[in-house]
Amino acid sequence: MMGSVSVILPIRLKVNNLNSTLGVGTLQATLEDGAFVLTIQLSSDIPSIKCEAHTLSFLPFGIPIDVGWRDETCPDAQFIDPSLRLRLVPGVDSNGKITIDDATVTLDTKIDVSPINFLEEQLKFKQRIKDGFESQLRDKLLEPDFRSGLGTALTRLFETERAKPIDKVLSLRVDPTGMVIEVPRQ
Repeated sequence: MMGSVSVILPIRLKVNNLNSTLGVGTLQATLEDGAFVLTIQLSSDIPSIKCEAHTLSFLPFGIPIDVGWRDETCPDAQFIDPSLRLRLVPGVDSNGKITIDDATVTLDTKIDVSPINFLEEQLKFKQRIKDGFESQLRDKLLEPDFRSGLGTALTRLFETERAKPIDKVLSLRVDPTGMVIEVPRQ
């Protein structure tokens, strides 16, 4: 009996339930010059990242058979003790509303990609997983709905602090001692 050869076409990575219960031990909020920072301890199901590859199998004489998306043709990855650092830079839009101007996402974790750890130096698989995760989450944080939603939440905090509504913000400043907004005199 003759064997077959398989060829892997595109791969897809699926995040498998990264989660956190927000509380004293899992969430830290700090202020830096120009930004507020959230550090969140995460946990995940096993595997953290499920990898699937679209595969073609070739029978003898080069006859291809599309076997579809297969889990066993691509290694899964496990995040070990993951934490996420979100650095959010607030600003004021042209309408005087608080928004998020920029975001930085940093995933701090060891990544286990058994059984291909021995190929890690050639494949850079772990770094590609980390970079892709950070990039996609940053893109989500910078979507208009999230930016304005977080801006609205910050506005509500300021309104609670000053005990009156805020119609327009002229400027916003963040430093390690606090956040200050400037509003028009009423």
